[in-house]
Amino acid sequence: MSTHDTHNHDGKSCCSHSSTPNLYAQTLDELDFEKSIHYACLNNDINRVKTIISKKGGSTVNEIDSTGYAPLHYAARKGYLDICRILIDYGADVNAITPELFSTPLHRASTYNHSKVVTSLLSSGAKPELQDSDGKTCLHKACENGSKDVILTLKKLNDFESLLRIKDKNERIASEYCKHEEILKLFE
Repeated sequence: MSTHDTHNHDGKSCCSHSSTPNLYAQTLDELDFEKSIHYACLNNDINRVKTIISKKGGSTVNEIDSTGYAPLHYAARKGYLDICRILIDYGADVNAITPELFSTPLHRASTYNHSKVVTSLLSSGAKPELQDSDGKTCLHKACENGSKDVILTLKKLNDFESLLRIKDKNERIASEYCKHEEILKLFE
């Protein structure tokens, strides 16, 4: 049931407001996010990404949002290779680390089996040995999520054997997270 509050000025009603909350209203943070380069990256809006960079400058590619993510985290997670390349071309930090989870764009792309993004990040200087807050590398993430194409990409690294030996906080190496025999065979 909706009630209306009326304001009076000089004895005359000037406006009426519903006291029932609008369930579709957005917060200012949500509105700001929708205008951000992060949102454009999340939604594969290449033109918007380019427009924001041209208006705000290249430093916008490393802006951290309220949740601690850089634009490259969003594009890498979704597998948007073209946007990743644009961000990298404008100086995005390929090793950007979120403050709480210590997640990198490489962790995000590896989790979701985006091997082309992983290749691009690695060729741009991403460090596969970086560990998140659980001590997991991109290889751990790929293994626990069955990201076969990413595992095959990482196997091509010169230092793959050392990456394979890194243990997480549970003292487990990446291959111990393989849930499927097919993925486990990749380590033979």
